[in-house]
Amino acid sequence: MDLTLDETQTMIQKTAREYATRVIMPSGGDRSRGAVPEGHPQGARGARSDGGERAEELGGAAAGPVAYALAMQEVSRACASTAVTMAVTNMVGEVIAAFGSAEQKQRYNPKLASGEYAAGAFALSEPVPAGSGRHEHHRDARRRLVGAERPEAVDSRAARTPA
Repeated sequence: MDLTLDETQTMIQKTAREYATRVIMPSGGDRSRGAVPEGHPQGARGARSDGGERAEELGGAAAGPVAYALAMQEVSRACASTAVTMAVTNMVGEVIAAFGSAEQKQRYNPKLASGEYAAGAFALSEPVPAGSGRHEHHRDARRRLVGAERPEAVDSRAARTPA
């Protein structure tokens, strides 16, 4: 098995490494204090292969998963939070590319991949009572707040949630 990087993968890795070293690393302290440097992470579009597997007509690099992983590795070396932002943005674009309407694909993906949209975001939800235990936390907090022995006496929703 030949694991040699092809020309595109090598170029993406080199570009990402240079950008991460020149721009992302020196501004790490700013980010840890809550400041986002001008053009960052939008400027990372030169280093990232967001849309690595997305078609070029959707703004993707069409460079494939290896090139994407190489870019992520270089950016992660410089700043984990920037890499997470890039990963989520890429994931959002991939979901839109896979499941979005033609209009959504054309409207959002090029802007996500180019950096015009600074970052993508998503929200997770789960049916009650699965997941994060929000209802249990709510019940326990109400119990402590009111001092009730039975959560059902405080909140009728808690009665439907197993203890």
